[in-house]
Amino acid sequence: MSAPSRRAASAIVFGAALAGFLAPAAAQATPAPVHPARAVVAAADRQPRWTSATMPVAAGVVFDTVQLDAHTTWAYGVELNTTVGPLLMTRNDQDGRGWTQLPTDALGEKDRINSVSVLSPNDAWLVGDYSATAGGIVTAHWDGAAMTTVDAPIPAAVMDAGFLSVSARASGDVWATGWVEILDSSEPDPNKPGGVIQVTHNEALVEHWDGHAWRRATVPDEREMVLQSVLAFSPTNVWAAGYTGEDQPALLHFDGRAWSAPVPAPYAGLYGEVQSLAANGPDDIWAVGRAVLDEDEWGHALVTHWDGHRWQQVATPADAGRLSDVATVPGGIAVTGSTVDQLDGYATRLVNNHWQSLGIPVDGTTHLMVNGVSWSGGRLTVTGDSESDASPFQQPLVLTGQL
Repeated sequence: MSAPSRRAASAIVFGAALAGFLAPAAAQATPAPVHPARAVVAAADRQPRWTSATMPVAAGVVFDTVQLDAHTTWAYGVELNTTVGPLLMTRNDQDGRGWTQLPTDALGEKDRINSVSVLSPNDAWLVGDYSATAGGIVTAHWDGAAMTTVDAPIPAAVMDAGFLSVSARASGDVWATGWVEILDSSEPDPNKPGGVIQVTHNEALVEHWDGHAWRRATVPDEREMVLQSVLAFSPTNVWAAGYTGEDQPALLHFDGRAWSAPVPAPYAGLYGEVQSLAANGPDDIWAVGRAVLDEDEWGHALVTHWDGHRWQQVATPADAGRLSDVATVPGGIAVTGSTVDQLDGYATRLVNNHWQSLGIPVDGTTHLMVNGVSWSGGRLTVTGDSESDASPFQQPLVLTGQL
């Protein structure tokens, strides 16, 4: 129920650090001039006044939120009770009821909702993980009244798979990206009676909904690659991002005919990944993730920008840890991530070439881990989970604030 193992946990995967690949050092990138020396915490009066919402479930992780219409917001992720299950909640800012849970029976019992893309209140796509019972990756379409599940095809001998991102451009033009783990061989374990030794490999998974069915697309150099985010601008302009088998951040482009080979995202470090994409338009795209500078750290913030001609690294504060999500806001971007020691989440924004803390409230007794960030109607929403010694469960977290 998670993305494939790698050197450290992806932001979308809840639960502990994972092991993965080692790779040679990447070429040094030249950061864009964002004045890192002046990337300081903003004054208190520039920070939002955060409000923590009451959640209808006791245990879970909220990955992100999306705006269904002018008044309706969805929050999605995973519920953590005795078993793992999909979590979908809704809030209408006109009815005063706050957040309520929506039924997800159609999505299966052991699944997550990893990503949602909304075209209109009557046209939205939800994507999750592989289901052996369904025989494919579970996706669901919302028509304004009900959800209809549509299983996406996967290769033979699959061990695990999932879509981590979905981007709908039109009803018959939807892209989803993720990964698939494929079994190469299986033989008895001579050192463990009844045990088996399995050899597997991972592949990038890119599929397209054409209005009738999900169809897998061919991706060059797909072996061991994981694609964590996708953005569709037109039938001839789609971007996807993630990391390669060498644990290097990767960006791919679809021109209407074929997907390009992965292009390394500009960054300085040993290893890295692109976790999330956001854009104001096809010539103003932001990619965020993680750059690992040495073998003894969890990683630092990675930000790159596409101006229509090239990707260029953007300088970040030296103490900023890995980033999990990005949203465009007036004058720049807002990002969420984990501190370099992985003990807490943080949120910050880049406005007019200056980084400004968004002041996520941390009291020292409750650890807040933040995954998603979204912007709508002058309101910033940060999502994730909170953990404390007083509770054995991760509690779903939704914070809202006015910028």
